[in-house]
Amino acid sequence: MGDFDNVNGAVLLSDINMENVKRGRGNFTNNPADNFKIKTPTLYNKIDNGFYERRGTFTSVKDVISYKNQGTPQKTEVPVQNLASQFGPLNLTEEEMDNLTYFIENGLRDAELSRYVPASINSGNCFPNNDNMSRADLGCD
Repeated sequence: MGDFDNVNGAVLLSDINMENVKRGRGNFTNNPADNFKIKTPTLYNKIDNGFYERRGTFTSVKDVISYKNQGTPQKTEVPVQNLASQFGPLNLTEEEMDNLTYFIENGLRDAELSRYVPASINSGNCFPNNDNMSRADLGCD
């Protein structure tokens, strides 16, 4: 197992280059136009996560909606041209934000959803990941 650093409350392998990680898709494509672009997660059963946004910055759906409503980037180092053209103030009222929060938490949630979890995977690695610390936490060893 590698050495770990605590970076702003996140535990990371010491040899991780955070500047590359921050670049998002640009880290893989090496195309500056892809810098800071990330995969958009599904909203279906989103309430079950308990943390939201790319690095778990928010702890409630309402917090995310409020942030998106303000339309102010969290990171000042992201060039404006790398932000989605749709990003900006939404000007939602408090009632509209409450209604949207209710819809995401309840209308897009299936309490009966049972996700398939394989008993084993071909690689022999622990499902859902192969991180040593997670393996121990999940009782995989």
